[in-house]
Amino acid sequence: MEKEFKYRINKTQYQKLLLLSDQSTHQLDNYFFDTPTLSLHRHKLGLRLRITDNTQATITLKYPAASPEPGIRGYKVREEIECGLSLNIARTIIKKTISIIDLRSNPLLTLKAKLPQKELTDIRLLGSIQTTRTVITPAKNLTVELDRTRIFHKTFYEVEVETTTPRRTAKALVAFLKAQNIQAYPFERSKLDRFIAEWKRKRALG
Repeated sequence: MEKEFKYRINKTQYQKLLLLSDQSTHQLDNYFFDTPTLSLHRHKLGLRLRITDNTQATITLKYPAASPEPGIRGYKVREEIECGLSLNIARTIIKKTISIIDLRSNPLLTLKAKLPQKELTDIRLLGSIQTTRTVITPAKNLTVELDRTRIFHKTFYEVEVETTTPRRTAKALVAFLKAQNIQAYPFERSKLDRFIAEWKRKRALG
């Protein structure tokens, strides 16, 4: 299960946070799959293939949690089923030499149990987004991910924090942002939702 805080920041705030020490930076290439009519998205399912730093690949299926936790500002809870796969297979899928639906991994087995066969056979690669993720640790109990994401022609900046103790983490995160004089707002839409919105807009324009 994925449990995280997700806040929207602007470019200036992002650059300010990048000046903090104890950083590690990773390149995430995210490839999203759905049918041409967005069957997965309509069922609130997200299927992603991610290549990290051009060295490792994972497939992830996300969908709403059965019992989401009580609302906390900026806090998101989703079911997440993830497994690794070889870079060679990942690149073969991206090149469309084989179909992602042919994999026998937990994310795909779960997806196959949720959708009819007709919709499964229509699943294909819709496109990709690129995220530069910088990880900082401003406090002993707080690890923050700073994301700069390119979705078609738009760039988004955000703060993400994964946690199993949301109320304690919320307090630490708010204190950290306040100390940096940063006013952040919850990101209501996921990267996938933003990708879909831009994909639909681009498709409508032809």
